[in-house]
Amino acid sequence: MLWFVFQLATSTIAVHTLLGRTVLYSVLPAYFMATIYPLAKHWMPWPQFALAPAVAWPVVTGCVSAADLSYTQENHNDISAITFMQLDLSICAPLFLAYASWTIYFDTAYGLQDIVGDRESGIGSLAQDLGKRYIRAFLAVVGVAIIILLSFGAISAGCSPVFWTFGVGTFGVGTWTCSILHQLYILDAEDPKSGGRVFGINIVLGFLVTVVATAKVTIAVSWPPQQL
Repeated sequence: MLWFVFQLATSTIAVHTLLGRTVLYSVLPAYFMATIYPLAKHWMPWPQFALAPAVAWPVVTGCVSAADLSYTQENHNDISAITFMQLDLSICAPLFLAYASWTIYFDTAYGLQDIVGDRESGIGSLAQDLGKRYIRAFLAVVGVAIIILLSFGAISAGCSPVFWTFGVGTFGVGTWTCSILHQLYILDAEDPKSGGRVFGINIVLGFLVTVVATAKVTIAVSWPPQQL
C-alpha cells in the first residue's frame, strides 16, 4: 500500500511538473482504475477487463499531451474550461484499444499458470473460463485484433519507415505478427509454465516499443524534416 501511494505521489508530481495541469487531469482516470483493479479481482469474473483500460490509459494521456489543448487563461484552474479541440481520435482510439487488447492477451496467457491458485483463492480469470480447449483460439483472435488496431493507428499517425521497419511498426507482417505466431506455437495448455514464457516475450515486445518510440522522437527532434 505504501509503495502504491509513493508511486501515485511521484507520478503526480512528475506529470504536473513536466507536462502541466491539463495533462495531469487526463491522468486521474488511470489513478482510479489502478486503485480498483486489485479489488476487482475479487468481485469480477474477468478482472482482465479492469486491468486493460488502466494499462492502456497512458495512450490517452500521451494524446492529450501532444494535442493543442485550448482553454482560457483566466479559467485555467477550472477543469470544466478545458476543451480538447484537437485530440485526434483516429490515432488515440485504435492505439488505446490495441494496448487494452494487448493487456488482455498477455494477462490471459499469464493466468494459465495461476489457474489452480486463483480457483482456490476465489479469484476469477479468463484463463479459467476458457480452459485448455479454447485459450489458444481466444489468444489468436485477440492477437489479430492487436495487429489490426496498431496498424490502423500507425497509418493514421503517418508513422515513419523507421517505426514501421524496426519496431511495433512492422505491425501487419513483421515483428508483432511473427512474435504472436511464435507465442501461440509455444503455448501449451497442458504446461501452465508456458503461459509465463509467453508473458516474458511480451515484456520484451513492450521494451522494444519503448526503444523504437524513443528513437523516433529523438530523430524527429534532432533532425526535423526541413533539415533532411
